[in-house]
Amino acid sequence: MPTRTLALIVGLIILTIVLLFAATKTTQEQKTQIAPTPTIAAASPTPTPPAYTTLELSPNPAHIGPAGSGKVDVLINTNQNTVSGVQIELSYDPKALRTITVTPGTFFQKPLMFPEWNKIDQETGRISHAQVLLPSQEPIKGKGIFATITFSRVLGSGISQTELSFMPKTTVTQFGISPSVLKSSKGAVINLGVTQSMQTPQLTTSPVQQ
Repeated sequence: MPTRTLALIVGLIILTIVLLFAATKTTQEQKTQIAPTPTIAAASPTPTPPAYTTLELSPNPAHIGPAGSGKVDVLINTNQNTVSGVQIELSYDPKALRTITVTPGTFFQKPLMFPEWNKIDQETGRISHAQVLLPSQEPIKGKGIFATITFSRVLGSGISQTELSFMPKTTVTQFGISPSVLKSSKGAVINLGVTQSMQTPQLTTSPVQQ
């Protein structure tokens, strides 16, 4: 075969290889350009806890009896919630009420009650009381008496009326849901049974806004 013909054949082979390489590179670049940009899915918003439970003091108003003492029940209505624990925080006027006691009601059966959860501060006028179920116990749904609060009036104070008010730390828990499922709470007015001649200007605490 003549040298010129052989050179021509080799040149055609090289040219073919170059063209194939160029075509392959162009195709890869085009695929890179049209490849879709990966997107990050937006996180779903956290659902609002279903807060349906209410707490209220009853009777409202309450009255101090002739013996100088009275009581109110803490009523609970869970509505659609199944609750596993309740912590109540109440404020009162220590110049009007004394000898405060809190007795568990019948809503929870054999709940846990630790001393650090259940305190009465006569100086600041604060009641703390909590009951919780064990994880092995079934949560409760319905209505009932969570606790009963008894009290006496401060003799010689001259105060005719005062209030028991729920504080913001009051919470109701449900297994698997955070934060509180408490929808609303309502305190009570307490008439102290002071005669008109003994009255001084009315001293009441402002209701805590929930």
